[in-house]
Amino acid sequence: MDALVYAAGPPIPMRYTSAVSPELYAGQMTADAVAAFNLLQPAIEPLRASRGNIVSLVSAAMTRFATATSSPVAPKAAVEQVTKAIAAEEGKNGVRANCVGVGVIEGSPRASYVTGQTVNVDGGYSV
Repeated sequence: MDALVYAAGPPIPMRYTSAVSPELYAGQMTADAVAAFNLLQPAIEPLRASRGNIVSLVSAAMTRFATATSSPVAPKAAVEQVTKAIAAEEGKNGVRANCVGVGVIEGSPRASYVTGQTVNVDGGYSV
């Protein structure tokens, strides 16, 4: 395996925190954050062998507060932290791991030397 891209996650409704039940929140975390871990963790060993790459798509909304976003942003923040942990732990083994903070925009930059970063591709929304 040369690369793994985590670009999944359930559709999560935009709701104010007061309108999100603990059960809904837990389900959203499981459907995205736990799913990402379950995909990324077993890929570490094969990626060590190939000195491969991980790219996780997250939300650019993590870096800029907006109302009604705690529910959809929290799982993506967890995905970001797992990806950064892999970057920090596995860099010595040649594995690079990055996030792309996706907003409403097309495309993303490529740089083979970047690791442990969240690259926000959102047309300046997060600034």
